Amino acid sequence: MDITQTDPRAALYLWYAHRRNSAAFYKKLAALIPKSNSRVLDVGCGDGILVLEIAERAAFVVGLDISPTLIEFARQRQIESGKKNVEWVIASVEAPPFCMQSFDHVISCMALRLSNLDQSLPNLRQLVAPHGRIIIEDSVSVPPRFGFWLSHIWKTVRRIPSLYQFYGWQGMWREVKYKFSSAGLQDAHLSTKISPTRFIEIYQRHFPESDQRLDLVPGRLVWENKPKRQ
Repeated sequence: MDITQTDPRAALYLWYAHRRNSAAFYKKLAALIPKSNSRVLDVGCGDGILVLEIAERAAFVVGLDISPTLIEFARQRQIESGKKNVEWVIASVEAPPFCMQSFDHVISCMALRLSNLDQSLPNLRQLVAPHGRIIIEDSVSVPPRFGFWLSHIWKTVRRIPSLYQFYGWQGMWREVKYKFSSAGLQDAHLSTKISPTRFIEIYQRHFPESDQRLDLVPGRLVWENKPKRQ
């Protein structure tokens, strides 16, 4: 089955993941989660690369993604890895099907900017247990110098050789068409709206406790849920 034909958005994600698929990158991100007998949620898990890395450190890991296609790829990765302490859930971070404080740690990589942050970020705070961590790694971008359209066209054209190498002529063409579809344009707009300044502004608003932030720089938040003393 040609994924560019059945689910071009998921195909585009897989192409992005392939480009940044550095074992060192995912190991470094997973290392932000303390190695312990913990329950971890990966929000926007995609095809499960980070989930399976975290499974080396935690007792149980749940990968959540809105895409059934990507979850199928993640399940296949799990089978190949032989890891048993992993489960997958198809759902949105804006309506996660979990009880409050269900997880010791919550992590998300390159996904939350595509959600409604005023819904997803409060949800993450509710899901993490006391003394747990929320770790967010996301993409930030400088506002396009020559406007959205020129920037979008130029970025798409630059990616054509890599898309061709990854998916062939037909797949490449489907992905280019998707980039200019209403769904593709919506994702592109969401990505360009999170500038470095905007990232800091949003995450300071939802995680205002400066004494609980281990790291807050453009593109990354690491926050610990420290209960208030009575």
